[in-house]
Amino acid sequence: MDVKNNILEIEHLQTQFRVGRKKVYAVNDVSLTVKRGHTLGIVGESGCGKSVTAHSILQLLPQNGAITGGSILFAPDADSPVMELQKMKRTGKEIRAVRGQKIAMIFQDPLSSLNPVYTIGYQIMENLKLHEKGISKEEAKARIIDLLGKLGIPEPAQRYNEYPHQFSGGMKQRVMIAIAMICNPGLLIADEPTTALDVTIQAQILRLMKQLKEDFGTSIILITHNMGIVAEACDEVAVMYMGRVVESGTKRQIFANPQHPYTCALLRSVPVPGMPEDKELDSIPGSTPDASIRFDHCEFQPRCEHACGRCMDGFPPVYECEPGHMVRCFVKEGARQHD
Repeated sequence: MDVKNNILEIEHLQTQFRVGRKKVYAVNDVSLTVKRGHTLGIVGESGCGKSVTAHSILQLLPQNGAITGGSILFAPDADSPVMELQKMKRTGKEIRAVRGQKIAMIFQDPLSSLNPVYTIGYQIMENLKLHEKGISKEEAKARIIDLLGKLGIPEPAQRYNEYPHQFSGGMKQRVMIAIAMICNPGLLIADEPTTALDVTIQAQILRLMKQLKEDFGTSIILITHNMGIVAEACDEVAVMYMGRVVESGTKRQIFANPQHPYTCALLRSVPVPGMPEDKELDSIPGSTPDASIRFDHCEFQPRCEHACGRCMDGFPPVYECEPGHMVRCFVKEGARQHD
């Protein structure tokens, strides 16, 4: 692992669920790299494996889920020993010491993540006292109020003692960010953090996350289905389909020179400034296959406008179109194959 430049490296990750007698292949051979101080956007349709990949990092899988292959390597800083997160027990001390302190997660819905019977201050305090045992209550409260103020919550000393129902949706999401950031983690995973918010509040939350990255040097994984959010907030992008990364590269590479037919289809489905009012957005034909089916060829083939006979011969390898720009598609067979 390149600990100097990368905080997280995922190699050939596989995660499965057992549902009755079926196996659900949620994550299939996923490889990702998160650079220090950068934001990686993971984008794709619902059910493509984005959230399961994130939950696998922190061993937050339900009892019927398991990592069945691959590695998840994490180095909090350039001088730290590399941690192999996939080898840690999901209820063990090792992974509990990582969660919240070194890697924090913002979940999709703040309404279901915040406990309605405890004050905001108490809920942020819980995470802080869990990981910093010797901190006094006065020092902890001062840190929390200071962070709430930095996150744009007005009158933070007063709001510290208020309950979730007294906060708007956008303010609840800021509280979730405060819970995640109070221990200054090196890596922040944001799972659809703006889904339930209106457009104005979405923009505020994205600006806030960008500010956190600049102020604290935090690395971020941003999970979304919205290509507009990716364009606004990310440095690198990984496009997922049916549990696989089908294309990855810098934001410029993905938006200016998309190579995979699925990436191109996603971009055509997004409105852009200046487009005619009567122009209909493109949709991707068909629907995502059943994840319990074990494919032996490209999963996107039935929906792909460029599908050919080669697509049924097996999984396409990863090709490098340009430095750092990878695509998993037989259309790019002439490009240099990536190891």
